[in-house]
Amino acid sequence: MRIKKLDGLRGICSIMVVIYHYSQDFLPDYLYNFFIIRESHTFVDFFFVLSGFVIAHNYHSLTNFKDFWTYLKKRFIRLYPLLFYTVNICLVAMIISNNFLTKYIDEASSLMEQVYTTLDSLTFLNSTPLLGDSLGMNHPSWSISAEMISYIVFGLLSVILIKNRKIVLFLCIMCISTMTLLDYGTFFVFGDYGFIRGLMCFLLGYFIWELNLLKFQLNNYLEYTIPFLLTSILYILHINVGNSIRVYFELLVPVIFGLSIFLLINTNGWISRILEKEPMQFLGRISYSTYLNHFIILYIFPNILFKVLRIPNNETIQITIFILCLILTILYSYFTYKHVEIRGSKFLRKYLLK
Repeated sequence: MRIKKLDGLRGICSIMVVIYHYSQDFLPDYLYNFFIIRESHTFVDFFFVLSGFVIAHNYHSLTNFKDFWTYLKKRFIRLYPLLFYTVNICLVAMIISNNFLTKYIDEASSLMEQVYTTLDSLTFLNSTPLLGDSLGMNHPSWSISAEMISYIVFGLLSVILIKNRKIVLFLCIMCISTMTLLDYGTFFVFGDYGFIRGLMCFLLGYFIWELNLLKFQLNNYLEYTIPFLLTSILYILHINVGNSIRVYFELLVPVIFGLSIFLLINTNGWISRILEKEPMQFLGRISYSTYLNHFIILYIFPNILFKVLRIPNNETIQITIFILCLILTILYSYFTYKHVEIRGSKFLRKYLLK
């Protein structure tokens, strides 16, 4: 299922994550500390919630282990080619920097650490503590691990349980995940134990799909509340409301993303029409590549320019390089979308879906 307006929103969210990861060293303070930029790490949760919604729509009728195995292979085919490619690109970059550019990096990692972090990513385990305390070789890939774990939980329980029991158990898992995060003191857990955050958001997306089955007819004006709700919660998080209650506001982030999905599906206002425009669709198509490519580009490009080549580090140059990095990320992501995602998926499909 492709819903154009949600694809467009996916593209915007991927760009927001890119902007968040841009280094403070190479960005003017007033931009770096702008509340939307500083809190845009939260847009990762949109991907979890959207995945739960889309997977529920496409695979709610799983009834046996043969279907489950086919479903799991399809998810692997979708995720793995680009994951494998980007992790190995990061590994090569790390080996080069650790051996030839040591004076430009803060701390070199050992060979054993490189092996562990690579395996952590390639086995979908870097959102768990099973292979140690690591975000993985390509840091954003922790969320891909959380996605795969959510796929497995959803698929297994869909096969094992009848629908009513499945809904009850999904609700219990979501509540336990939420209470675990509350006990942890923050919703924004990433890397090890990030699978808890991912699973909670994924199941929220599932319940948004269940709610949408009731066939609501909403006023188009309701979708105009989406930007207001998003900017409001980001601002509240930015002003530090206090550690004792902050986690409750953090939990509102996936709820607002879920509400945004629900409103967009059931309205057709000007926000929907903008999201359905071809530039937004383009960003949506390459969003997975954008998400997994950006970290290595933002690590290499500005560091080479400012630290190795020592170009002037003034405000004008900083903003120019920042814009160039965004453009380069988008162009490179289009390349990997065409030549890694599509071709890699076709190759795996030929052997895994016979």
